[in-house]
Formats: sequence, structure tokens, C-alpha cells
Amino acid sequence: MPKFINSFNITTGDKISHQDNSTVPKSSPLSVGTTVQEIVPPEKAVLAFFSGGADIRIGEDSALANGYEVVAANKWSLPIPVVAGQNIYIRLDAASGTTTVNFRFEVLQ
Repeated sequence: MPKFINSFNITTGDKISHQDNSTVPKSSPLSVGTTVQEIVPPEKAVLAFFSGGADIRIGEDSALANGYEVVAANKWSLPIPVVAGQNIYIRLDAASGTTTVNFRFEVLQ
């Protein structure tokens, strides 16, 4: 089993999905602006990864006001553990504009 940066075990998925589990599914790549978008992880997803053409905010707070992570432009986020029932929120980390965000989930079969 792979180890995370701090040397604890992480579960990795058997397959990759580029689509979320929203009522109207969102697919990668996704156009993202300053309005917060909700990403609903697929069932059995264990890890999520995000990358934007500009800096993006990612977090569990629907307003992205506290406790969010900024992922630098053209870099992939560290693996984000997915918890059942917890959605992921993303937006551009700027006052205006849009960017393309790629995302993927590692999913257990």
C-alpha cells in the first residue's frame, strides 16, 4: 500500500473517473470562475486530484472562506482523501476571470 507524505497508509483506487456524481454530472475539464462549484465525488471514490490553468481554491467549506487549499496554476493538487458524503468545492483564486480545471478521482471497483 502506498504511503502518504507523512508516512501513513493511503488507499488507492482500482480505476480513474473524470466525472463527478452530481445530479447533472460534471466532467473534466471544467470551466471554473469566481462562483463556487460543488463537485460530488463518485461512489467508492477514495482520492481526488485537481489542476487548473490558473490558481484555484479547493476545500470542504461551501463558501471557500476558511480552510481551503490553493493549488498553483498548472500544478496537480496533492491527493485529497475522499470521505463518503463530503463534497468538494472549487473556484478560481482571483477576483475575476475563468480557468479550465482538470480533475480525476481514483475509485474502487
